[in-house]
Amino acid sequence: MPTSKAKIDIIGNLLVALSISIFLFGITTNINLPEHTQETPTAAAPVITGTASLNIIAACSIEFKQGWNFISFCANETNRNITSVLSPINQSIRFVLEWDTPNQEFKVYTPRAATPPFDIFNLSKSYFVYYDDTSNTTVSLTGPAFNNINLSLQQGWETPNYPYSVTANITQYLDTIPGKYRFMQKWNYTPQEFMIYSALSSNNPFYQISAGEGQFILITDAGGADLFYNKTRLENG
Repeated sequence: MPTSKAKIDIIGNLLVALSISIFLFGITTNINLPEHTQETPTAAAPVITGTASLNIIAACSIEFKQGWNFISFCANETNRNITSVLSPINQSIRFVLEWDTPNQEFKVYTPRAATPPFDIFNLSKSYFVYYDDTSNTTVSLTGPAFNNINLSLQQGWETPNYPYSVTANITQYLDTIPGKYRFMQKWNYTPQEFMIYSALSSNNPFYQISAGEGQFILITDAGGADLFYNKTRLENG
C-alpha cells in the first residue's frame, strides 16, 4: 500500500533554510529556500452604573500560532492581495507557500523578495503560512460567505480550500469523489506535521474539518475529480 508523509524541517531559530518533502509512491518533491531569502455570602443586589463594551468576533476568522500554519479561507474576500488579507500580521509573516499542482511542488512567497512568484491568494486553494511571533493572533475575514462550490481537481496532490465557517464531517464532501482519492491530510500544529486520513482505513485520526483549516487531498483518478461542497448539507451536519 502506498505511503504518504510530509515533514517540515526548520534549520535554526533564524530560519536559514526550509525543506518540505511530500513522499508519494516513492517520488519526492522538495523545495529549499536559499539563505538570502530568510529572514460568596448572600447580600442585597448592588446597583451598577457605568458603561460596557462588547467585543464581537467575526464569524469567519483564522487563528495563527508561531510556526507553520496550514490555512483555508471561509469568506470570499474581494481584495485577495496577501498583504491585505494578512494585514494584521504582515510584520510577522516570513513565508507563504502555494501548491503548484502541475509540478507537484510549492511556490514560495516572501515579503522580502523583489519579485515573488505570486502575491495574490487563490481562494480555491489552501496555503502554508509561516508566522514568526510568540503571540497567537486571529485574523478576521470580512468578505461575503461562500455558497455551494464545485472544484475541479487534477490527478496528484491538491490543496482545495475549505470554504465555510462551520465545522463539518469531511465525508460529507469527500463522498462526492468516491474512488477517486486515496488520502486527505490536515496540519497538526503542535508537532508541526500532517495527520493523514485514508479512504481505506476504518480508524482515522480525524473525521472533521474546521473553519480556516487547510487540506491536502491525493487524487488518484487519471481523469481528476470534481469536488462538490453543498453548503446546506455541511451546515446541517
